[in-house]
Amino acid sequence: MIMKLENYLKVRLKKKLPGIIEQNKMSPIPLKNGYLKSIKKDHKIGGVLIIFYKKNNEFYFPLIKRSNKLKNHSSQISFPGGRFEEEDLNLINTALRESNEEIGLEVKNNNILGKLTQIYIPASNYKVSPFIAFYDKTPQFKLNSFEVDKLIEIKINQILDQSNILKKKIKLSSGVLVDCPYYFLNGYTVWGATAMILSELCAILKEKF
Repeated sequence: MIMKLENYLKVRLKKKLPGIIEQNKMSPIPLKNGYLKSIKKDHKIGGVLIIFYKKNNEFYFPLIKRSNKLKNHSSQISFPGGRFEEEDLNLINTALRESNEEIGLEVKNNNILGKLTQIYIPASNYKVSPFIAFYDKTPQFKLNSFEVDKLIEIKINQILDQSNILKKKIKLSSGVLVDCPYYFLNGYTVWGATAMILSELCAILKEKF
């Protein structure tokens, strides 16, 4: 299945993506045209990395619990990644650099399989590009304690399991309380942009697996 997954994603990510339709299934406030229609002119850009690797004959990817020391989205669950810096030159390099800084995993550019649909996060005014990579070694994680409280290893089958999608009342940064869909993974509530990215990823995976 290793080559099947890697090769499938490499080919599939070059085709038309599910995009807004799948993102909106896990959006706290679904929008007809997606968040990109409401983007501010002074928005920042960033990249995150979904890193697939094999462990105990199953496929995993890491999520992180962000430190409560951080300004944006503190203590929330997210993918490794962060803000674009000029020296990065492109957002792939941003995602690779930030992932290395946060979880100590050096993923190479040629490990990138493709990208999912960009997503805009109103709360922090970021437009984020999610990239997918395949890591063919046993990962040795080293967490940046200032940025990351915990590493959470997720099996692919967990996000494909519909019973792990639930709803509950969550307060947005605006103070509004909404009935929000979320993934319940390893005891953690995964919602917002991370859940929306996962929703598009799940749709792509379910086409094949």
